[in-house]
Amino acid sequence: ADRALSIELAAFDALTAEAVGEAEAIRAGADALAVLDVSAALALLSESEAWCRPVVDSSLAFEISGGRHPVVEQALRRSGEGPFVANDCDLSPE
Repeated sequence: ADRALSIELAAFDALTAEAVGEAEAIRAGADALAVLDVSAALALLSESEAWCRPVVDSSLAFEISGGRHPVVEQALRRSGEGPFVANDCDLSPE
């Protein structure tokens, strides 16, 4: 029993040392996976909620047509208070 435990502890120590030696690669893989996870989740959400990507340019124009607020829209849906009414907003310089 002591021999088996000794072999098991040696194997565990070797695996632990190998994992520690690869810590940076493991961390980089986890970071990449986290970015992929968030991107995929937002892609699914944007598809299901019919979100669109804004057009951004170098002008000072700030114009929103049919703007929606995702948090308010979801809160209204959950509470059953009716649909969110999309809003237009133009804060561009005159």
